[in-house]
Amino acid sequence: MSRTIVGSLVSERPADSSRTDLWVLGVISAGALAFVAYVATVPVVDLTQRTTDDSYYYFKTARNIVAGLGPTFDGINRTNGFHPLWMAMLLPFEWLAHGDSVLALRIMYAFVGVVAGTTLWAAYRTATVFSGRSGGVIAVCAMLGPWFLNPVINGLETGILILQLFLLMWAAHRYDLLSLQAEPRKNVFLGLMLAILFLCRLDSIFVVLAVFGVIGVRGLLRTDGDAGPGKALVKLFQVGFSALIVVTPYLLWNLMSFGHLVPVSGAIKSTFPDVSTYGPYRFVDFHTRLGTVELAFSLVVLALFCVRRILADNDRAAGIAIGMRSDILIAVFIGCVVHYINTMAFMNWAAWWWHFSSYTPMVVVLGAMLFDRMRRALGPREWFTFVAVASVMALNVFGQNYDLRRRGSHHVPWYNAAIAAGSELPEGSVIGMTDCGLFGYFCKYPTVNLDGVINGFEYQKALSEGRLGEYLSVCGITHIADYEVSYKSGQYRVKLPARLFRKPGGAIVGTPEAEVYRSSSYGNAFTDDIHFAIWSLSNMRVIDDVSAEEDGEV
Repeated sequence: MSRTIVGSLVSERPADSSRTDLWVLGVISAGALAFVAYVATVPVVDLTQRTTDDSYYYFKTARNIVAGLGPTFDGINRTNGFHPLWMAMLLPFEWLAHGDSVLALRIMYAFVGVVAGTTLWAAYRTATVFSGRSGGVIAVCAMLGPWFLNPVINGLETGILILQLFLLMWAAHRYDLLSLQAEPRKNVFLGLMLAILFLCRLDSIFVVLAVFGVIGVRGLLRTDGDAGPGKALVKLFQVGFSALIVVTPYLLWNLMSFGHLVPVSGAIKSTFPDVSTYGPYRFVDFHTRLGTVELAFSLVVLALFCVRRILADNDRAAGIAIGMRSDILIAVFIGCVVHYINTMAFMNWAAWWWHFSSYTPMVVVLGAMLFDRMRRALGPREWFTFVAVASVMALNVFGQNYDLRRRGSHHVPWYNAAIAAGSELPEGSVIGMTDCGLFGYFCKYPTVNLDGVINGFEYQKALSEGRLGEYLSVCGITHIADYEVSYKSGQYRVKLPARLFRKPGGAIVGTPEAEVYRSSSYGNAFTDDIHFAIWSLSNMRVIDDVSAEEDGEV
């Protein structure tokens, strides 16, 4: 085993480990089967509590693709507002359901359970090669906390993203894929692994580029014996060419079909190259805190390991040299840091908690390594492992209890409104709504997404040109819906900024008299007095350009 940087700190695998592996695999399999049984039997409205609203963008778009309508959420506007691999994986399950929305949800969410079980096993195996079986057990326990488990089971692409990151870290370490001496077939394999990672979620490009950077630095520092820059260039070409073969068709489809390389959902969230004015506020945002804590933890653990290496060898160069087999940890860390910087500097909207889910595998593996180092420092004392496992599981129980209280039942009024709209609104209705994933999935009428993440680029252009009313008319929208209605001075304003062009955009103003549906009052994180409302668009005021108003409010 390599003895450089983090690699020198990785424990050797225990000789007698098959029994532990079987126990862990059995527990994980039993948990996954229990989850599938839960999905198959629980009332559908309860099942929605474990999902995220954005996941229904995937589910409904997959249904439309299978139905022959193409990539569209509303059946009206073509969209590329999704990450490709997860969408492709969902299509067979929608085909099996034959348009039955409840059956499709159960089948797809059962698959989510299978992905979650596989991810837990991948976490165990990955932590094991870096820290031994005890570290693997701690990794599985840590993954059961809501901060790590939720992005795996929320129905979004983050589940396969986390799984692929674990697999990449495991394979890179196990087969020394970053070595400049690796055979061409290993370089091709690494390229395919990176391409799959990119297709899981496109902002993982930062990790991909970090891997390329680490390979380049290895060539410059000649850490692989006589393999220098020339060998690094050959490896980079083999890895890069293999990755491009896989990802190029998707990028060309985006460019040829929509005129943009990236999905609309990513384009409208970024202010690049202009620095976002929201950056300073994001540091205190609830959704950003998890990512901040994860990066800080990773930095501290990596620093401790590097300092220990320096002190042990009395060789400062060894402390900063890139390790052989554990370079993948450094690459993932650098990729996550750049991702975080990009988020803080160039995103001003919709960076939710799952946006930082790519940090999970790194944190879990480094945590397992830290535990293993502490355990070895204390000697062969089983009580330490028991206390650590018990402490992590107790923290998980607290976290899951808090998470359930915080979630409440906010999806219930959305689901009820979707069912009511299907029975109470006239035939031929078309509804416009922001954050409309769950509602649009269960509502029998088309639902046009008005925040733009699962819409076309034409919508953003219409907003920027002051043509909101025209766009609503072309789409045939008859009603507007919103889930957090609270009137001020007898009015409620649905704000629709042209985020792609960073312009104020338009707005739609509703009044209590225009409502055709109103739910009972419920609460969110800020108030206990909101309700779900549906208005008739003919009785609402459409503002094509809010900047033309005196207050210029957006």
